[in-house]
Amino acid sequence: MRRLLGLGIGCWLLGVPWGSVAAQRPPARPAVVLEEPRPTPVLPAALVPFAIASEVCRDGHVPTVALKVYNVLAQPVATLRLRSRRAEALDGLKLRCGSYVATWNGTVEDGGRAAPPGIYYVQLLVDDRRATRKLIVPQP
Repeated sequence: MRRLLGLGIGCWLLGVPWGSVAAQRPPARPAVVLEEPRPTPVLPAALVPFAIASEVCRDGHVPTVALKVYNVLAQPVATLRLRSRRAEALDGLKLRCGSYVATWNGTVEDGGRAAPPGIYYVQLLVDDRRATRKLIVPQP
């Protein structure tokens, strides 16, 4: 009894909740998921899977989505396109919640030339939520 009381007081002093593990909440699932681009490194193009959780679309809300590639100086290099028949650019596009796949053909927008070798970042922006992944473009 004394040991249990000491544990309770110690947890209270540290601000740690004590009790059964089942009573604690599981970690919250992220509302926006950006998966690892495939293949890594990018040769010559990449597929970028992402998902928008249903909690984002509550009450009929349709979020605005942007998916772009940035260089290490945080300058936008390319806008990814949705992998579908229409291949819409993901720059302010309204999408329903669910899972999607975007594509990047490995070119930069200023002139359509191949992206130089280096490290890039893919950033998914869904309303005010962000997710970022690293992308490597190797020497040809």
